[in-house]
Amino acid sequence: MASRTEINPAATAALPSGATRAQAVLQNLLAANAAFVNGEPARLTASSVQLRRHLATHGQSPSTVVITCADSRVSPEIIFGASLGDLFVIRNAGNVTYEDSVQASVEYAVTQLKSPLVLVMGHSKCGAVAAATAVARGDAAIDGCLGRHIHRIAKGVDAVRQDERVAVETNVREGVNTLLHGPVVGALAKSHQLTVLGAVYDISTGQVFVLDN
Repeated sequence: MASRTEINPAATAALPSGATRAQAVLQNLLAANAAFVNGEPARLTASSVQLRRHLATHGQSPSTVVITCADSRVSPEIIFGASLGDLFVIRNAGNVTYEDSVQASVEYAVTQLKSPLVLVMGHSKCGAVAAATAVARGDAAIDGCLGRHIHRIAKGVDAVRQDERVAVETNVREGVNTLLHGPVVGALAKSHQLTVLGAVYDISTGQVFVLDN
């Protein structure tokens, strides 16, 4: 896994504008996450009343779409020191992206709100991935909607089911690939108007690691 890195202005100058924006957004996210890890106070924003009124009047323009798990220990707004209007957050068990509702939400954010960065963020100690690996090993059977959901995740992590960390990363990469194969997100990514990345949040340390492509 790749950790936080500094951005070279000379290097980003040669990138298309969408990619440059995404790089800058990512740097800000990781800097805010580093402050969270160190227990530093969140950055100051306008008063909640003023900010709410501004967003209600002028609309939203979130810098990042975050697809992450519904786990109560994972809160992107807190992890990244974000405020109202900063993040477009989509959450479900196991941070999957194959569902139509997830892909539709992402498409709305990147086409209508012009968010330049999409982050698929898994996390350590993920119950959904742990259940999927147990199902893949034949150690568990889960019924109902949850069972169908877990079986879908299990298909993607089956090959690495013995290692939790790798299974979590593989599940994230599956999510990224699913988005990149979609007609809307894929086209924007190919034209460098949009960046789609995978990441893993360590619930013990509070640190977010961006995965290598």
